[in-house]
Amino acid sequence: MKRDLPSVHQWPPDYFTIPDKFEGKPYDHPLAWICTMGCSWYKTGGCTMCNFGSIDVKTIPDYARDQTREIIRRVHTELGEKPNLDLLVLGSSFDTAEIPTESMLAMFTEATRFPWIRYITTEARPDHLSHAKLEGVKKLLYPILFGVGFGLESANPLIRELCVNKGIKEGDSSAAIQLMNQLDIQSQVHILLKPIFVSEAEAIDDALSTTKSAILYGGRRIVLMVNSVKRHNVQHSLYQAGMYRPPWLWSIREALNRIKDETANIDIINVYGFKSGVEIVRTAHNCGKCDEEFLFALDHFNYTADLSRLNDISCPCEYDWRTALEQKNDSLVKRIRAGCLYLGHNVIGDAFSEEMLDPRLRL
Repeated sequence: MKRDLPSVHQWPPDYFTIPDKFEGKPYDHPLAWICTMGCSWYKTGGCTMCNFGSIDVKTIPDYARDQTREIIRRVHTELGEKPNLDLLVLGSSFDTAEIPTESMLAMFTEATRFPWIRYITTEARPDHLSHAKLEGVKKLLYPILFGVGFGLESANPLIRELCVNKGIKEGDSSAAIQLMNQLDIQSQVHILLKPIFVSEAEAIDDALSTTKSAILYGGRRIVLMVNSVKRHNVQHSLYQAGMYRPPWLWSIREALNRIKDETANIDIINVYGFKSGVEIVRTAHNCGKCDEEFLFALDHFNYTADLSRLNDISCPCEYDWRTALEQKNDSLVKRIRAGCLYLGHNVIGDAFSEEMLDPRLRL
């Protein structure tokens, strides 16, 4: 599918903070990124909800170094000495098609010049990771501790492959976690709450089952990434057609309570997805009257791992959410097929043929 690519600023790099815990205390965690060529997977079609591959800038080592210096200095000026931060590119830090190896190494080398930094996390696709790459960055950063986040999204192959179009196998994720554990690098597994075509009830079930899988693989930290609508992707097209609604905030609470009840690992979970480096069209929401209270309670959870404030919320719209949970739907395969046919006929147009559909969706 040909994309109408948005313009994205190339300078300066940017950051925002997310509520977190660090060394047992609430922590405003800077999530900073430098500008690169963007996610190479996006340029081949990409994940259905994402648009982080929308620019085409060659990232030379000096440029990566200058951006890193600029953004860390800015964080320091505005927030003070922050010992733990995320240092990201637009897609995958270990993807040489997005950022050459020497540029990636320049980015991390520059970060070592700031003595107050004690922990750096980056993000990558699991299929871009190797023992040599991870060990090399870990040694370069030492004594700064190192972590890598990546999107598993769903342990259900049908959801991961046809609803998210992640382009990875489940074995890629489990192998990446095992590799990081061998090297004592903290793994951060991202799980997507409610991809396209997935019902509200299925989204909660899938978040729980995928969390269990991530814990079984040995994941040390898990991010429940609440799906939001951004422009220039498949999900946005479905949203515009009235064929996708972001999750209810009630579903986040339900998923967290079930994770706590069934895994006893609630302290390694964070919930994000309400901020982004690109425009968000629509985030998870309820009726609008209780949304702000929910968001404050989610911040409290991220700071403390305490669900009490979330569980104290009451609003009449909970009835509407429960009605959505009980809604009868066609099978997931039928829903995916119907959505793909809509996209084929209305987005691709005359060039579309049902032969383009995944074999699992053909009648």
